[in-house]
Amino acid sequence: MESIQEQHCTNQQAMLDAQLELWHSSIAFIKSMAFKSALELNIADAIHLLGGTATLAQISTRPGSTRPRYHASKSADDGDHVYGLTPASRLLVGTLSLTPILSLFLNNIFVSPFFDLGTWLQHELPAADLTLFEMSHRKAVWDVVGHDASMSLLFNTGMVADTHSLIDVAGGHGAAAQAIAKAFPHIECSVLDLAHVVASAPACTGLNYIVGDMFESIPPANAVFLKWVIHDWDDPQCVTILKNCKKAIPPRDVGEKEMRQEWGKIIYEAGFIDYKITPILGLRSFIELYP
Repeated sequence: MESIQEQHCTNQQAMLDAQLELWHSSIAFIKSMAFKSALELNIADAIHLLGGTATLAQISTRPGSTRPRYHASKSADDGDHVYGLTPASRLLVGTLSLTPILSLFLNNIFVSPFFDLGTWLQHELPAADLTLFEMSHRKAVWDVVGHDASMSLLFNTGMVADTHSLIDVAGGHGAAAQAIAKAFPHIECSVLDLAHVVASAPACTGLNYIVGDMFESIPPANAVFLKWVIHDWDDPQCVTILKNCKKAIPPRDVGEKEMRQEWGKIIYEAGFIDYKITPILGLRSFIELYP
């Protein structure tokens, strides 16, 4: 049985832990903004180009770097601190760098709407049919991207930053489709997207760009791939997209399985018979739909 003193110590520790949690919740954004600054200063690239380890002075002298403001208090016996890449920061360098997509997530355009989250949550459902982004910016994300050249470049670069598979519908500049077309020349690869996206896409051998709207129709294909698409739309719009996918894919006879989770409702309503969700990395999953 605990003594009164032990209970008192336990209660004190619980209170300290609770305060710590509140502090973390309140100022966690500082870590995100520090990370954003590190991306903008190309710190990981600088360390990588210097051989994997570097001092602050060496990092600041890399071509294209802005000399950072820093002050380190140290004794005369201390040498310069040496910094190296961690497993996480290694993902920010090289040809498979995640820097573009992470920079997109941390861009002011996408961060600022969260200051209005409390206001948005006070609306009666379905929040006047406006997303948080639309309520904050008075326009949809696609309108912002489509009318801002720098934002369009950041968005398209971010969407293909970690691409290793075919993006067919709303595939942007089609980096994934290019890779598949090169690896499997017997497969005809096409990218469907809006006119302004296709107009700025580079000419590629073995890849077809098709101007179209996924809400109207999708060209026939043996397989339709979507990446970073479905999560941007509400349920009725998702159903429309997936119904058009269903029309584009040749039918096959497969017994229907029991509906599961929220995605199941959308997928089955679109006319698909079965689906499989496979977690691949962090919060992302690969969804296979079977007609």
